[in-house]
Amino acid sequence: MPQPKLRARAVAEASLPPAAVRSAIATATHRAVVEAVGPAAAPRSCALYANVGAALAGGVLDREYAVVYGSLTVRVARDPDGAGDAYFQMRADDAATRGMEFHAWIQGQDEAAGVVTEVIDFAARHYRGMYETQAGFGWAEGGADPLAGVVWAEEYPPFVWATPETAPDGLFLSADPGATLAGGEAFFARYGEVAGTIARRASQLVPRLDFGRGC
Repeated sequence: MPQPKLRARAVAEASLPPAAVRSAIATATHRAVVEAVGPAAAPRSCALYANVGAALAGGVLDREYAVVYGSLTVRVARDPDGAGDAYFQMRADDAATRGMEFHAWIQGQDEAAGVVTEVIDFAARHYRGMYETQAGFGWAEGGADPLAGVVWAEEYPPFVWATPETAPDGLFLSADPGATLAGGEAFFARYGEVAGTIARRASQLVPRLDFGRGC
């Protein structure tokens, strides 16, 4: 008999689109972003992943998805120095944290109930790159980097598409209304109509699949 926790996880995951559909949308989004900005810039393009991915997922699945901005916390290593687990952070409330202001991802939301139903991050494949790129940044007060010398030792999937209860262990995403407003304005000021072109390219890259809930 399945353990209660495993059964609850299975029930939660059953509410998501089929795995093949999620994978197809994530892959098409990634390919379109890399085509647009190049592989070197892709790890710094979380907002592009989120906006293109939300448009693609919404169109394919006929659902409403929201792009949100906020804080990202990712476990880098488990107890590397005997002082507890090490985490990499991008914090919306501290623009100087590791040189990055905020992260962007996608949420499915039940507006009537006021709850988040899906957490989607198509930029998850770049968590390690984000960490290693920012490892040399100083901190706001000029102090030593507390993660100096900590080698990345975690594995995360290339994309996250989960319920809040089934998100990968060691990953924490916290949306911030102020960051969402500022991030959205900055995104459209930078990309404008180009984002729509990239989203249309992503739609061309999605393979023909049965997008019904029965597969």
